[in-house]
Amino acid sequence: MRYETGSKQELHQAYVAWLRDKIKSLENQKAEIEKELYELRTKLLENENYVPEN
Repeated sequence: MRYETGSKQELHQAYVAWLRDKIKSLENQKAEIEKELYELRTKLLENENYVPEN
């Protein structure tokens, strides 16, 4: 978060904008993590009972 100069209203608006940006960023990261978790769990299920052929 940046520190800015200005009126209390301007500071508050900047803070709210920063909060919204941070939430959006975290939501995007969460979506990426959930996708990767799904892919890894799928691979795990496919490979858990694998028995190599001799």
